[in-house]
Amino acid sequence: MRGCVTPGQKVNPRQSIKTHHQRLRTTWYFQFFFYTMGETQMGRFKFSSWTLHMASIIIFSTLWGIALKEWKGAGSRTKFLVALSLLALVGSTMIVGYGNYIGTAGRAAQSASSQ
Repeated sequence: MRGCVTPGQKVNPRQSIKTHHQRLRTTWYFQFFFYTMGETQMGRFKFSSWTLHMASIIIFSTLWGIALKEWKGAGSRTKFLVALSLLALVGSTMIVGYGNYIGTAGRAAQSASSQ
């Protein structure tokens, strides 16, 4: 894989940083590209799309950090707080999603009864 470094391999630090920054810029661009695609599907509930977007970024980046063992040296209290925070974010995301579902179902029922 291009850009990966194997143990013992000599690396040009400037090239390594340049490659890393190119990946970061690409990732940053695509997050807003996909955010905008999703927002267009939200209908009158566009107001909640930014909340869901930011919560997703935090959830997935934290899970990525756990998978890469970035929390390995953290204390048990810190790990507990991270788990509790993830639970709160997932729960709040589900509540926002359910609220949007109720709003959509209510509007569909209202338009069906008026016909």
